[in-house]
Amino acid sequence: MTGKLTKIGSKTFATKKDLQDYVQGVLYSVRKGDPLTGIALKAVDTVFRNHPNHEDKTQGQSYKIAARTSSGPLKQYREFYIIREDGTETDFSYKTA
Repeated sequence: MTGKLTKIGSKTFATKKDLQDYVQGVLYSVRKGDPLTGIALKAVDTVFRNHPNHEDKTQGQSYKIAARTSSGPLKQYREFYIIREDGTETDFSYKTA
């Protein structure tokens, strides 16, 4: 995203950091477990589609995106995760994406 504006829905991001900050804000402002909707979904999904393991994580299925308490050992943070159409789940790092 160097040197160009990125428009996602009604939001425009001047830099990659602006988009990352917005996505992090979404992570901590949404209700845990509720699938994302609206501009929050569009922004996070746009980021997720750039994840290097997107295909492996989706397994070719449609999915919903939600936030939850981290599945890691500390459980102090939130993470995004996808819920595949078959009901299986996996987390993903928006920073990696």
